[in-house]
Amino acid sequence: MSYLVVGPQYRGKFDAQKAKELGVMGPNRGRLAKGETITIQVKEGDELVERTIKPEDVLGPSDPPAVCVAIVQQNLTDILS
Repeated sequence: MSYLVVGPQYRGKFDAQKAKELGVMGPNRGRLAKGETITIQVKEGDELVERTIKPEDVLGPSDPPAVCVAIVQQNLTDILS
């Protein structure tokens, strides 16, 4: 019998400076941190343009999940008795 236990994968840290450079403000920061893609309007020159920002644009690399493997061996005679 063996067990494989896999822990959760943690998202990377939110880069506030990068978000500010992209024009992300207020509640949209939280939406990005939760993994949602957002669309915002930003002023470039004299006009407003629509910009789509993905979470990976403002989040650092994710930490891989931890893995634990346990292998248990028993004699068949111990199990049947």
